[in-house]
Amino acid sequence: MAFVLACNASHEELRRIARSSASNADRGSLCRDALWEAGVFAQRERLLVTVSPGVAGMAEAALRRLVVIRDLVGSGETLETDAYKQAYARYAAALWQLRQSMRADAAAPLLDLSDPVFIREQLPSSQEGQRNEG
Repeated sequence: MAFVLACNASHEELRRIARSSASNADRGSLCRDALWEAGVFAQRERLLVTVSPGVAGMAEAALRRLVVIRDLVGSGETLETDAYKQAYARYAAALWQLRQSMRADAAAPLLDLSDPVFIREQLPSSQEGQRNEG
């Protein structure tokens, strides 16, 4: 789980960098730092010695797709570009497959995103801040 959280933290930082006014020269190092500082590589090493080969393979696939995002943002792509959107879709799919693989490995039921529990209701804007408080 720590690996997934580290991936999420680094992706959030990559999104921040993509929205920033940092020069392309600075973006490369900022993006590389984002993955290191979030602990992605350290968590991957921990994961590789504790999980099944199937989960390890899914983790590597997710990491490879995150690295593609890192490289795109580092070279100047923004969140609005098709290249970023396509890379993000592949990353999100790989991360979902990793989560499902981890659940299967733990003998937990797989999640179904069409289940109503995962479908967000549209709340009036006055209730938006209350969504996570309940």
